[in-house]
Amino acid sequence: MRRSLGLVFGLLMLTAVVKVIALRADDPAASKEFFETKIRPVLATNCFACHTSAQSGDLRVDSRAALLKGGSRGPAITPGDPEKSLLITALRQADDSLKMPLGGKLKDSEIDDIAAWIKAGAPKDLAHAVALYRPLAPTVTLADLARRVDWPVTPTARIYHAVGGAFGFDRLRAAAGARPSADAYERLAVRRLIEDMLAEQAALAQAVIAYAGRPDAGETHDAAKAAVASWSGLHAEAVRFARDTIGGIEKEGGGWSFAKLTIANAALRELA
Repeated sequence: MRRSLGLVFGLLMLTAVVKVIALRADDPAASKEFFETKIRPVLATNCFACHTSAQSGDLRVDSRAALLKGGSRGPAITPGDPEKSLLITALRQADDSLKMPLGGKLKDSEIDDIAAWIKAGAPKDLAHAVALYRPLAPTVTLADLARRVDWPVTPTARIYHAVGGAFGFDRLRAAAGARPSADAYERLAVRRLIEDMLAEQAALAQAVIAYAGRPDAGETHDAAKAAVASWSGLHAEAVRFARDTIGGIEKEGGGWSFAKLTIANAALRELA
């Protein structure tokens, strides 16, 4: 009798687990597309500048393991329970002692998306992908760009990030995001500068995609880099000017002031 009850209990537990797995499989927040278009870009755009190699507060956000480990205050996420996740508390900015990101509060919809992803269990295979792409892509740019060029999101993202690496968008936006802001007006100016760079990167990525013609140009990271290099060869003079401008500013030293970032952005705008 005891063995029979144990067997029944075990079957009930197994059924419950299977149901949970099935529910999560049907949950849009557990999908790869949701992570690729709504989670990774938000973390990359708003958090990577301070919470990758810089590890502000001893916290990294570029892998699931890092989020689970957390920082000086403890784990950043509790998979399955966003209300117990410090990351959500920080993003909602209800606690004056724990506010992220420095550039200003995220949109409510962005916070809700991250909460939904955590509630879905912060799927490991998707969270791991956060470390596979270069940082600082916006929430909607990749999805919108993919729709405009009629490509799948993944090869579009590879071209987009290859452009970011090739022309310095990544490190410029990281420098802009890491700048301390004295007041709301300075934060707004920095945010608009970052938005300009995001738009310029998207425009360049679209130009490379139009030149490449087929999604297999973004099939791998190496293929995406090759496509960007080939496009650059056709626009050698403009590319040289933009790179020389950015390189010259960096060689001068002294860090990236807002004025320097604005000049570098103007050079990239000419290229775009």
